[in-house]
Amino acid sequence: MSASELGEREGLIMADSRDKQIIEKTWDFIVIGTGMGGGTIGHALAQGGKSVLFCERGRSYFGNQEALAGDFLDALVPNPHSNISDRDKERAGRFSGQIFDATNGRKVPIQPMIGIGTGGSSALYGMVMERMFPQDFEPAASFPNAPEANVPARWPISSCRRHPRS
Repeated sequence: MSASELGEREGLIMADSRDKQIIEKTWDFIVIGTGMGGGTIGHALAQGGKSVLFCERGRSYFGNQEALAGDFLDALVPNPHSNISDRDKERAGRFSGQIFDATNGRKVPIQPMIGIGTGGSSALYGMVMERMFPQDFEPAASFPNAPEANVPARWPISSCRRHPRS
């Protein structure tokens, strides 16, 4: 199946010949998400001479007249105390779908602040990347009374390995 056929099957619209060039090019790396991790590694790869395609779930907000930007979403909509529409969430770079927390053994719907669009969730949090603590690498220890929690006992690397000087 060609890239064009795949695009048609997935409902993608090719606006011009540049889109076709992007889709048909062989990239050295394809980075999913432009948040703190994806944006950082993709930039480093591009600086190293690699061709990098960034794929982002949401839209780009650079020069987009429909984007809600410049303040928190609640300050940008007329009545924030009523339900904010999915469309307004997406215009502000927020995920509007449903996510479930299953850490206590049953699914509970939650609405975390997850970003979509240029910058991902990092754009919602002011591009702040906090340093992790050693206990963050052993998440199950934080849930000793929840043996049914679906969190891993530990990461495949330790904090000491990640920060040898600590």
